[in-house]
Amino acid sequence: MRTLIIDLRDVGGKPHPEDYVLLQAPALRGSADFTGAVIMTAPVHVDLTDGKAEIQVEPGPLLVQIRTKSVRGSAPFEVVVPEGTGPVALRTCMERSFQYRPSVESAVAADADRAYAAWQGAITAERAAEVAAKKAEAAVENATAAVQPTPPATATVQGKIQLAGDLTGTAAEPKVITAGDVDFSIHHDAPRAAFVKTRADGQIAITTPSITKPAHATNKDYVDKADNKLRLEKADKEHTHQLRDIQGLPPVASTFLTPGQSSLMIRSDTGHADASDPVTATHIANKGYVDTKIKEVNRRLDVPEEDMVRWDDGGIVFSRIGAMVWAVVGAAAAGVKGTLPPKFRPPHRDVDFFLTSPEKRSAPGWCTITKEGVVSVNFSDPAAKTGYGMGMYIRDFAID
Repeated sequence: MRTLIIDLRDVGGKPHPEDYVLLQAPALRGSADFTGAVIMTAPVHVDLTDGKAEIQVEPGPLLVQIRTKSVRGSAPFEVVVPEGTGPVALRTCMERSFQYRPSVESAVAADADRAYAAWQGAITAERAAEVAAKKAEAAVENATAAVQPTPPATATVQGKIQLAGDLTGTAAEPKVITAGDVDFSIHHDAPRAAFVKTRADGQIAITTPSITKPAHATNKDYVDKADNKLRLEKADKEHTHQLRDIQGLPPVASTFLTPGQSSLMIRSDTGHADASDPVTATHIANKGYVDTKIKEVNRRLDVPEEDMVRWDDGGIVFSRIGAMVWAVVGAAAAGVKGTLPPKFRPPHRDVDFFLTSPEKRSAPGWCTITKEGVVSVNFSDPAAKTGYGMGMYIRDFAID
């Protein structure tokens, strides 16, 4: 598709808001841009804004009719939208097609228009005659050059045909080629150029010994033998193999894969197969290996001493595990217990968790860890003397 740029103005250089243009194909034709599409002759109404418009059109002949105040009753005129890409102006298409002149109504001007059209037609006819004359002259020269005398069918030329032109397409000199064998076949004899006659049923025979190169014509016998050979060498779709036929495998299959040895694993009658403990990440893991790893995860995590804080003879213990801190309070009395190191402190806000008191369970207590690391124990009733509880919070894991 090409972008057709339209720009219309009157002789005073002014456009008109009610101007528009009708575009249509002069005849049905195939689309140049859409495979299989047909361009119809229905007109397309193009409104102009300040005398200008842009529209996508197919390359090829295009009928244009201008409907403006400047040119009333304009007859359609034909232009050709050139092939290619990018925008093209309507003015450019008009200048390539003809010298545009608005229609006039005076009889004198109309006669001038008809005379101009007749003159253009005469020039076109004269040029067409010149082209036809040149083509006829060339045809006569070609025919004269192609005429060559043919020798009589004497004994010296029996069985030969003299052509009036070279088979390669040049007529510099005729070639003499031996006629076909009478038995319509190509034999494996001395190389020679020859025509081969077909039999009455259109068949040509080619003997197998003459098929020696990939480009040679072949026969049915050659193809059938090659096809049968391929069928005999090809295994059936469903077939079995012995282990000894498979390279790199032991002579017998086993339900157990031995480390370091290639084998073909099969399942037992119960549907099981054994494998050694895996070594690399891509090895198959057996049940024993998986169970062992699960037990390791379920075991109590050993916390290094440097990741633990103990106060009140173990009555309060803080354990740092990754990004979490576990706090265990056992038989702790009320009061401030101490200040935690930075790596144990909560990063954003104070942390509280409840405590129970055996002296008075209806009077709960609480343990507070401030952002500054100060730890204190408090009770809601003086009758509660000691508290028990456990809590967990996220530490500032940016500090190690």
